[in-house]
Amino acid sequence: MWEVNVSLVREFLEMEGFFVYPLKRNSGKRENPYDLFFTNPQVLKREPSFFLDSFSIRGIRQGVIKVLGWHREVFTLSLLKKLMDLEMDGMSSVKGKNYPRSKAKPKKILALSRVTSSPEGRQNLEKFLKEKGINYVITFETLFRGLLDKIKENQNYTSPLLEILRILKTYRMIKTPQLKFFDET
Repeated sequence: MWEVNVSLVREFLEMEGFFVYPLKRNSGKRENPYDLFFTNPQVLKREPSFFLDSFSIRGIRQGVIKVLGWHREVFTLSLLKKLMDLEMDGMSSVKGKNYPRSKAKPKKILALSRVTSSPEGRQNLEKFLKEKGINYVITFETLFRGLLDKIKENQNYTSPLLEILRILKTYRMIKTPQLKFFDET
């Protein structure tokens, strides 16, 4: 299901007006631990907060994203410390030949299912990830909200993901602000 999660991140970035490039896998092996590279043609002159939202991500000129869509997990400091799959050591360098080069270093972003809601836990998570070279985090809740805010009910989409979200929104099975499925009234 990795492809679905990467597709969701890609659709979000494209709906925000970014150019998105997948980072190649050679014969099943990754050249680097990131999944997507993006560039923003219209950067806002604003410093984004560590936990990104639909508006603050527009302050990033270019970046690479590692997608961790473990939707049953809440990412806490202890989970990230134990997580070997993150390849934190390899995340300090960005390799690959299939995206545009520029003089600026791309920002490193983790797309996580959920993060702890405790302010102290979020501060500890931010400190730990910054020490590991991660610049920002974006959650899937933010991604869904951003997509649902931009999806129009009276427009068709070529993306199957966007079309499914449009249909669910049309039939009021998803309410944009709350992300609630199947209203109980």
